[in-house]
Amino acid sequence: MKRLIAFVALSLGLVALLAVAHPVHAAGGTATGCNGITTLGTPGLNIDCTKSGGNPIYGLLQTVINWLVRLLIVGATIMVVVSGIQYIVSQGNPEGIKNAKNRLTNAIVGLILLSLMFVILHILGIG
Repeated sequence: MKRLIAFVALSLGLVALLAVAHPVHAAGGTATGCNGITTLGTPGLNIDCTKSGGNPIYGLLQTVINWLVRLLIVGATIMVVVSGIQYIVSQGNPEGIKNAKNRLTNAIVGLILLSLMFVILHILGIG
């Protein structure tokens, strides 16, 4: 059972790391964002105004939300891995097992809430 939980935790960690990976482009000259606002080749600051009607604030908001989601996915993945390690290290100690299960439950609930955030943002027309 312990090996299964460790395997699942490590598998989820690997999947989450692959999910947040994105291609890296060479930072060339000046990239133009919304309405002539330039990002000056800032890595990761790709403001897409086609979905927001040309409004740079909405484009920036979408960029910030995307980065926060990536950060939350990585954090939840780390929590799943830590709970798996904590479960293995507890060696049958009821208190350690309880703490590991609580940490795993909290990480999964966080991922579910993150998924619901996408649904809510999509309904509101932001995501």
